[in-house]
Amino acid sequence: MEYSYKKFFHLLIERDLKKADLVNEKVVTSNVLSKMTKGESVSLNSLSKIAAYLDCQIGDLIEVVKEEKLNEQ
Repeated sequence: MEYSYKKFFHLLIERDLKKADLVNEKVVTSNVLSKMTKGESVSLNSLSKIAAYLDCQIGDLIEVVKEEKLNEQ
């Protein structure tokens, strides 16, 4: 199973934020953001911290990519 964090990255752009801002504010580590960039899984705790910081829901950050979609690409 893979994950898409496109919603998260679009939200950062909309709010004129950079990934480094989250690291500098000690919301998450650079390792977590690296995993997100690669579409890897991150802990629910990390997603909760990001959602709280951005004042949004976890569903506003992540999307599960179904295997059928992966095979189509």
